[in-house]
Amino acid sequence: MAYPYQPYSPAYPSGAGYAPGYYPAQTQPVPDQLAQLRQNQMAQQPMQMPPAMQPQNNMIWVQGEAGAKAYLVANGNTVPLWDSEQPYVYIKTVDAAGVPSMRKLRTVDETDLPPQTAAVPPPPIDLSGYVTREELDAILSERLKRPAPKTSGKQKEEADNG
Repeated sequence: MAYPYQPYSPAYPSGAGYAPGYYPAQTQPVPDQLAQLRQNQMAQQPMQMPPAMQPQNNMIWVQGEAGAKAYLVANGNTVPLWDSEQPYVYIKTVDAAGVPSMRKLRTVDETDLPPQTAAVPPPPIDLSGYVTREELDAILSERLKRPAPKTSGKQKEEADNG
């Protein structure tokens, strides 16, 4: 740090020359009134904690379909855009060639839907319109003019094989 030449200071009695080994006292300038007020305020204020980190809201809001169409998306990216006027979400996609496409999805609040009732069991099936296996065999044997088989399928195979 260089010290200015002070020709009329007591350190230089003759008003000129060099005084080896002498370093003038370092004094800070007296602060003006504004600086004093600032110092007092800083001393009175306790250290404030920085505000807590707010969770980031990654929702991008647009105004209607026109706002979604006007929103610029980089090539090769897909962005969901939330409509601030209607219950829609626009999925805007731009392919690698820069051609945009957009899908429009309606959002539905589940609390607005009527409550679903418990599952009602289906009504019992009326089996009176169906035939049993024995009745079917009798009808087929009558139409084909064969006697109805009296043995089960396994017994018939054993009789044929052996």
